Amino acid sequence: MDLERLLDKPVLRNLRTFVGTVRAITFVGTILVSASALIYLVARNFKVEPGLAIGLIVLLALMLAVSVYAWRYVTHVYDPPFYEIFDLNGHLTVERANSHRRYVYERRQTVIATRDDLRLIEFRAHWTGQGAAGSTQVESIRPEHVVFDGRRGESDGRVHRWVYPRRQLKRGQPIEVGIRQVHEDDVQEQLPYFREGGGRYKTRKVTVCVVLPQDEHIPDSVRGVAWNTNHTAQQGEEVGEISVHSRVDAVSRSVEYTVTYDKPKVFHSYGIEWVWAHQAGS
Repeated sequence: MDLERLLDKPVLRNLRTFVGTVRAITFVGTILVSASALIYLVARNFKVEPGLAIGLIVLLALMLAVSVYAWRYVTHVYDPPFYEIFDLNGHLTVERANSHRRYVYERRQTVIATRDDLRLIEFRAHWTGQGAAGSTQVESIRPEHVVFDGRRGESDGRVHRWVYPRRQLKRGQPIEVGIRQVHEDDVQEQLPYFREGGGRYKTRKVTVCVVLPQDEHIPDSVRGVAWNTNHTAQQGEEVGEISVHSRVDAVSRSVEYTVTYDKPKVFHSYGIEWVWAHQAGS
C-alpha cells in the first residue's frame, strides 16, 4: 500500500479533521473563559480595589484587541502554502545529439495538502541552455493530470508550471505529481549543473540524480552542492557541499550520480555540478 492511499483512509482523514476542530475550539474557548474570568474579577473588585479593577479592564481590552488582530491576521493576511512536499525526486539524463546534447528531465514529488481545496501544484524550473523554438516538450508523468505551462521565464529567470490533478484535495490528503521535459541545447550550451529544491514549500527529503555520458565528463570534477536560491535563478549562492554517490553503467557507457538531503531548508536547492571533457584546461 502506498503512502497516498494509506493517508487517505477515512479513519486517518477524519482524525486530522477532528484534531483541527479541537484546536480551533480550544483557542476560542480559552479566550472566552479568560474574558469571563476577567469580567468576574472586575465586577468583584471594582468597589473594593478600583485600581486593581481598572488594571483588569485594561488587561481585558488588551486581550480582546490581540485576539481580534490574531483572527483578522489568520483570515485576511496569513497565507501559508497549500501543501508540503513529502518527497522530491529530480532526475536528469544527458544524451549526445549530434553536435549538442539532449536533456531528459523528470521531477516527481509527493505532496500533502495543508489546506482544503488544493488543486494546483507548482513546478519552477530554470535552464541555462537554449534550444530551437518549439523543441521543448513538457508533459505530466501521470496521463490523468494536466500541465499548465507558463513557457516563458519571469523576471527572475524561472519558468513556472502547475500540475492540475483534475480534482480538489482536502487538508492532509497526499498525492504524487510530476512532469517530464525533453529539451536540447543546440542554440546555446547548457551549463553543467543540475539542482532541485522545494522553494517556499517545506520539504522533508530531496533526491537529485543526473546521468552523464561516461566519456564526455571529468569524473573527478563532480561535486554535490547546496545553493541558497532565495533570489534570481542566475545568482544562486553556493553555501556548502554534500556527498555524491556514483554508479557506472557499462552497457550504456554512462555514470549515474546521486545526492540526497533530509529536511532541506526553504529557498535552498541541492544538486550536482561537473566539468565537460572538452572544457578541461580551458
